[in-house]
Amino acid sequence: MGVMGVMCSVYLKGTFIFSIYILFQNALATDVPYNTTNGGNVPKYHHYSDIFSLGNELAATYPDLFQLYSIGKSNQNRELFVYKISKDVNNRNLTEPMVKYVANMHGDETVGRELMVYLAQYLLENYGKLERVNKLLDNTEIHLMPSMNPDGFETAKEGTCDGYYNSGRENAKNVDLNRNFPSQWDVLERHDLTKNREPEVFNIMTWIVSNPFVLSGNLHGGSVVASYPYDDTREHKQCCKYSKTPDDEMFKHLAHVYASNHGTMSNGHLCTGDNFPLGVTNGAFWYDVKGGMQDFNYIWGSCMEVTFELSCCKYPMASELPQEWENNRESLLAFMEQVHQGVKGVVTDASTGAPIKGAQVVVVGINNIVTVSGRGEYWRLVLPGNYTVKAMASSYEPVEKTVQVANGTVSRLDFELKEEVVDELKVSNESTTSKPTTTTTVPVKIPDGPEYAGFTTMPEFRYHRYPELKKYLEKFAGLYKNLTNLYSIGKSVEGRDLLVLEISDNPGKHEPGEPEFKYIANMHGNEVVGRVSLLLLIQYMLESYGTNERVTHLINNTRIHIMPTMNPDGFEIAKEGDRMGYFGRSNSHGVDLNRNFPDQFFQTKINKVQEPETQAIIDWIKKFPFVLSANLHGGSLVANYPWDDNAQGRSVYSECPDDKVFQKLAKAYSFAHPRMHVGKPCNSSRVKFPDGITNGAKWYSVSGGMQDYNYLNSNCFEITVEMSCNKYPLSNDLPRYWLENRNSLITYMEQVHTGVKGFVKGSQGPISKAVISVSGINHDIVSAADGDYWRILLPGEHLVTVYADGYKSSSRKIEVPPLWATQVNFTLEDDDSQEWSKMEDFDLYENLEKDYLSNSQMKVAMASIENKYPSIVEFIANDNEWSMKVPVLKIESESNSTKKTPVLILGGLYGSQPVGRELTLRLARHLAAGWMKDSKRIKDILENVIVYIAPAVDTQGFDAAIPGMCGYSDKDELMKEVGATFHTEISDPQARAVVAMIQQLKPHSVLSIESGGLFMRIPRDDPLAKDAATQDDADFLKVSEAYMHAHPTMLQDENPCKDLSKDAPLGLLHGKLLGVYKDSLLDYVYNNIDKTLMVAAHVSCCNYPPGRDLRFLWRENKNPLLTYLEKADEVARDRESSKNSLGTNATLGKLMQKEKSLSYLTYYQQEDLLRELAANYSSIVKLESFGRSTENRNLWNLELDIYPDKDRVGIPTILVVGSIGVSDAGGQVLALELAKYLLRQYSRNAIVTSILEKAKVHIIPSINPDAVDALPKTGEKCAVKDILTDNAKKVAIDSDFYSRESTSNQVHKNAPMQPETESLIKWMNKQALTVVLLLRGGAEAVAYPPTVVQSKKPAAVDEEVMKRLGIMYASAANMTELKPACGDYSLDNGTVHDKDIQGHAGSLLDCFYEYSDALPLNIYYGCCGAPDEVELLEVWNKHRPALLKFLKTAPVGLQGFVTTVADSPVPNSIIKVQGSQHIVHSGTHGDFRRLLLPGRHTLEIFAEGYYPETKLVTVKDGTEPTIVMMKLKKDDRVGGLPRMVFIIVAGATILLFMVCILGCAMVRSKKRRRKNYGFYHLNQSLDIFNDDSSPDESDVKFLGGAVKRNKKKKRMSSRTYRDLVSSSSDEEDNLFIRPSYAVGSQE
Repeated sequence: MGVMGVMCSVYLKGTFIFSIYILFQNALATDVPYNTTNGGNVPKYHHYSDIFSLGNELAATYPDLFQLYSIGKSNQNRELFVYKISKDVNNRNLTEPMVKYVANMHGDETVGRELMVYLAQYLLENYGKLERVNKLLDNTEIHLMPSMNPDGFETAKEGTCDGYYNSGRENAKNVDLNRNFPSQWDVLERHDLTKNREPEVFNIMTWIVSNPFVLSGNLHGGSVVASYPYDDTREHKQCCKYSKTPDDEMFKHLAHVYASNHGTMSNGHLCTGDNFPLGVTNGAFWYDVKGGMQDFNYIWGSCMEVTFELSCCKYPMASELPQEWENNRESLLAFMEQVHQGVKGVVTDASTGAPIKGAQVVVVGINNIVTVSGRGEYWRLVLPGNYTVKAMASSYEPVEKTVQVANGTVSRLDFELKEEVVDELKVSNESTTSKPTTTTTVPVKIPDGPEYAGFTTMPEFRYHRYPELKKYLEKFAGLYKNLTNLYSIGKSVEGRDLLVLEISDNPGKHEPGEPEFKYIANMHGNEVVGRVSLLLLIQYMLESYGTNERVTHLINNTRIHIMPTMNPDGFEIAKEGDRMGYFGRSNSHGVDLNRNFPDQFFQTKINKVQEPETQAIIDWIKKFPFVLSANLHGGSLVANYPWDDNAQGRSVYSECPDDKVFQKLAKAYSFAHPRMHVGKPCNSSRVKFPDGITNGAKWYSVSGGMQDYNYLNSNCFEITVEMSCNKYPLSNDLPRYWLENRNSLITYMEQVHTGVKGFVKGSQGPISKAVISVSGINHDIVSAADGDYWRILLPGEHLVTVYADGYKSSSRKIEVPPLWATQVNFTLEDDDSQEWSKMEDFDLYENLEKDYLSNSQMKVAMASIENKYPSIVEFIANDNEWSMKVPVLKIESESNSTKKTPVLILGGLYGSQPVGRELTLRLARHLAAGWMKDSKRIKDILENVIVYIAPAVDTQGFDAAIPGMCGYSDKDELMKEVGATFHTEISDPQARAVVAMIQQLKPHSVLSIESGGLFMRIPRDDPLAKDAATQDDADFLKVSEAYMHAHPTMLQDENPCKDLSKDAPLGLLHGKLLGVYKDSLLDYVYNNIDKTLMVAAHVSCCNYPPGRDLRFLWRENKNPLLTYLEKADEVARDRESSKNSLGTNATLGKLMQKEKSLSYLTYYQQEDLLRELAANYSSIVKLESFGRSTENRNLWNLELDIYPDKDRVGIPTILVVGSIGVSDAGGQVLALELAKYLLRQYSRNAIVTSILEKAKVHIIPSINPDAVDALPKTGEKCAVKDILTDNAKKVAIDSDFYSRESTSNQVHKNAPMQPETESLIKWMNKQALTVVLLLRGGAEAVAYPPTVVQSKKPAAVDEEVMKRLGIMYASAANMTELKPACGDYSLDNGTVHDKDIQGHAGSLLDCFYEYSDALPLNIYYGCCGAPDEVELLEVWNKHRPALLKFLKTAPVGLQGFVTTVADSPVPNSIIKVQGSQHIVHSGTHGDFRRLLLPGRHTLEIFAEGYYPETKLVTVKDGTEPTIVMMKLKKDDRVGGLPRMVFIIVAGATILLFMVCILGCAMVRSKKRRRKNYGFYHLNQSLDIFNDDSSPDESDVKFLGGAVKRNKKKKRMSSRTYRDLVSSSSDEEDNLFIRPSYAVGSQE
């Protein structure tokens, strides 16, 4: 056979073998052999006596393999039996691991109890028969406890699936044993561990700590899941907070081993409420269990335990036990086998070979230490990988070794430790003076105690006198020059430097964007723990840099300043061991430095003059942009936060503006401390400081404290930490104090990276000293020199405002995350107010003032305007009784106009809304200056209007108002102000003065400038008024709209006040809808004063904004105020000319309507109605604007959902649109009536209730409010006959939508889409609509798509559905027998194609059909689109039954869910019905609705990343939808081929390609050799297939005599055959491999 033949043969054989291998692997993966030896699989429960009897029986039958023993007794004196099983049950081989299962901890959770019985019998009966069992028993000591709670089991009842009180769950004392273990978060000494433990728990604890168990399983019931540690968190949050152990990955692996081998557990959804991906969960994430057993095993016993919930039913019937055994057998075995995964070995003394008791072993990088057994053994379970393992013991030098751990194997790693040799050479330099002793120490090995962790050189747990401290700092500054900067901020009284060591990755400079932090200790010279702790902290951080992630991150991202001593003089005289004394507390002048700072409340004898140390700190604070600080003290155990005192000087809680933030900061320190958070003061058993924190003043009042000074005079937040009960403890206690405070010190520093940070920039670059203000917190900070800022805040939403001189302020609503700082940058616009003033405000510098005027200053300012402009301004004050209380400026020109319109502008009607005070005064200046400077606009106004300006009405309310308060805490506050005192009988003197003023001045119009939003308010205000509207709404609208249109933000789409309140009013509305304006001046004037119209302009989101905003508010409102004056004059003259004056009190106050009639509503009346419905039915109604019309009117959507807080999966969504154009004015009325009817009848009317329970309804009264705002006149037979949908720009809205035909005809090629159209399309795309009704005028029929004349009909399946729905509607509305009364079209039972009525492209009907999930219908309610009002009720009565029937019946058809094969939802999949191009999409839960007629339909489902699916479904006839489930398979194809086929084809192709290349190369080589000239040897080349004993070398000669030495290669392995584990004399190193891993794993 030729070479090519050989290669082809090899290829074919290889391909065949590869295919067989693939098939074999697939078989292994799906076919697990079932062993019929089930070990005593008897369907009954074993009670206490049965467990004992069976144990004795097994011990007699298997004396070498089985042992029965007890670890103690229960409350009722039952033994806690354990079945011990091993090859040699009386002797455990060295390093043979111990595994245990504990079952029936809860007495009524019984499946595990029986599994222990089954497992024991299975292992014993199959030893010697099954290799797998042989390996387990030969190399593992197994302990099985059938019942930890035998008392509870005897109480429990078979068949009880859910636990209840006294169901047997608890022990005999009703204690839950899985809540009785010590928690890792409890602060306990060793002797406290066993206090208050139940006997069962105490015995288990003793068993765990007395035996070197390696792996454990705790068997429970009530769910089906594997739950791994930790089981709780420090906060003990009820659920959903992951609590990770250092061995989290290993625990997850162990849990997955059990779950994946279990018959059903990996499903994760077996029991009601279960949602466990792959059948595993973190214990605390599921629910918090404090005092659980699995955590105790891990923390105190070096044993890794996982809890297994085995069955949904806690105590199932015994007949179900065989199936439970089948479900769990493989899991129980596979889990035990995991004990042979990782590293094990012994730790011995290198000189004697004896085991070292108490030695510890740790895997570097995994913060969990295991302790060796009494025989020096250790076991460390780890996942496959490369590890460094460290063994250590007291008085021994630690040893580190590297090891590689293979999958399914245990690696043996022994340690021999040498005793530590300490050779300390101390050289003492002493003199006759009192100089401190210096010591030179030869470096020694670092001990292995936890207090030494993180250090690379020996830490000094001792006190350093000042010279030593200085050298200490200089030493580390020299060793770490790239990370440190040592500097002094000043000197003490005795001339000692106040030294600070800066730690940063760029020391010596401020890095823009990086916060600065400081620690100060030893402020009181005899409180020394902080001093030592900061020295150790310096060493710890510098030596941990680059290896400790937390420390490295802090240094890289923070500039840290550490001052170990603020009072070095006091320390030098303090005495070690002084527990609670005062010697050395003060500085050398005898001054307590923590009483020496300037104070906000008191100047005392102590803080009147600052000491050198204090002044140095003050200067230091001013120099650096510190963000966070802590002052470390001693004498107690608590974190103390501001304020430290109060105005009364008493020990009561004194809350600072950032009180909540300070509490969080203090808790950050206390919660990281093992004892502080308990809150017990020194030498006391009662809790005095909850959570280990306290408000300073509440503890005891301190005036002149440093923490308050920091907060008041800088950006820095500082707390005071009392670190130890003993002020000056003995030095041998210092390691303990360091260990207690180390984590707290690091954790507290990390808080500097919480809140919000960023940069403030302007047009010229960074802005320094910009003010950062947070709404609701009366404490501002400023930006640093580079424009960077940091503001510590609580997590949540905050409104942040930034302002700076020369710039406009900027506000942003931000979301602060819980664990880190969010970055928000501000770019401020230049404040061009000076230039604006020159151009627009006659250069009136007074109008740019940034301060509010007091009441007395206001009168002075008014008088000065009269004095400056006497020819046109009169100051009316003290002229009569009312002017004494409410002074007025009268501005009137000298023109000879016959009649001028008097207009009154009011400010400060509500005292806490003082913006109006300032704006009205500025208006007065502007008008007077404009007249004098011949401004045409001002002259035109003043020649026709007399302007009265009353800036300050509620003067007392203004004095009591709080600057910066943006809103009322409740509406009662508003009711206490003058503006709310206009009752029928007025008692308030200011209110009486206002009424008297109006009655005397007789203004035609009154405008009140108010705050609390950006909107116009018109009568009626009274929340109890029957109707909000008035007869004079048209005139109210004219003056209000004039103001609004001239205002820059009142009509914008996005509410400018939303950051303050998401429900802030916007636009124009009747005050009644707000529900707070009772007894208002608006209503009083309208009801009681003839011929006067009054409205209110709300011009500021904030009631009392900062004075800096006044100039900008004036700029926004100057033009609207002038426009208002112009419009008020125009309205007055129009009313005079038409003699349409206001009536008397008896005829005003309500809009007259005929009984039981309907009326057309103006846009604003419609808006009022919608707001009223939303307010009255707020629990089920949501009102939202989804856009604006051409003339800036809101496009409203009223959503009716009776369960707004629930995600109602799969329910249909119905949309009703009332009006598209003026020809649909009646449709708007129908839509509003439908909304009112549904809301009023809900829970009263069964049909309405059923509709809203089964569907979500959207009602859009009009998408073209500009067109339908003009009211049809009563008595006009038909206001509109043609179908007209033009908007304010004369663009036909119903020809402006996308459709397939309109797109192809390029409807929008030359004109942009109208705002109404664009807004509706955007809203439509966000909805999952099921069916749409469009209420139209101009015909009488039910029409379905298409509207385009040339378009094809919809698919038959869709047309049939829409036609059936149309006929149903027409029948209910008595329209089936109609003949067309208008238009040339034919009806089929009242239905018709829409194109037959008025065909055109770009219709809303076609857009809904082609681009939404919905099927739409046009409901033409009449030939007259705007019938006479008297006919509206008849139209409503005709269509109401049809609308209700449609809403109730239409959503039937198909309800479906698209999921994966694992039942996970597939959102946004496409669902098509065969034969139709109309598609629907699945929602976030995979749900969809599709309207279909009863019958068989073929569905096609498509989703990205999944195989398409086709399914034949049968839709049933009835009132409920047919439900269908669609499951999609993941598309794992590569290049269009299944993954396995692709692998085989690709492998075969590559192999064939290589064969071809090799064949070609050989042929080419042979040809080349034949072309050589000369002689050559024949048959002397080496045969690579020759296995005879030919020589190892041969010579091949070429022309020219060259010889090529050719070595013959032997066909042998490159490595010797060996087992996966190196062989040794110990049998315990045998390999353990699960059967499913066996194939292909051996060499």
